Amino acid sequence: MRFAEQALSLSDDDETVLARTAFVFGLMDGNFERGRELAERATAINPNSAQAWNARATMDLVLGELEPALQGYANVMRLNPLDKRAVPYALFGSGAACLLLGRYDEGAAFVRRLLLLSPNDIRGLFILTGCALFGGKPADAEQTVARIKQLFPHFRSSQLRQVYRVRKPEHMAIVERTIARIGLPE
Repeated sequence: MRFAEQALSLSDDDETVLARTAFVFGLMDGNFERGRELAERATAINPNSAQAWNARATMDLVLGELEPALQGYANVMRLNPLDKRAVPYALFGSGAACLLLGRYDEGAAFVRRLLLLSPNDIRGLFILTGCALFGGKPADAEQTVARIKQLFPHFRSSQLRQVYRVRKPEHMAIVERTIARIGLPE
């Protein structure tokens, strides 16, 4: 946190510094409101920065602003479609936003694209499970749960909760139901 504060004090008008510190304050410190404010400043300075849009969309997702999150992730994929780190993250975020919006087929399509790039991505498998579970496709959910348990035999429910820290109770309920369906030990 100290280094992030120092980076801001040295260069609080640089979109890269703002985007990276948005992630630090949001994901590491749990201060998503500050993270969003920094990410908004980053996209205002450079609306063509995929990194800034990824930070902004992530803060929006966690705070429950799902449509703006989807738009932000779409910007990432439009601005930098070949980025091997930004695009998978945007696909995951888009799938998560769609899951929370109840757009299960669309969410599953996003994470299937992610899984083509990274077949063992636990985040994508989790979202795919949720989309199948809530989308009325129990056989698909069973298949994905079996894959998660095969790939990650020592994974714990508590580890999934660390990945999915959404703020709205109704969104956390979806996360918790998906975690329960997977049936990992605590």
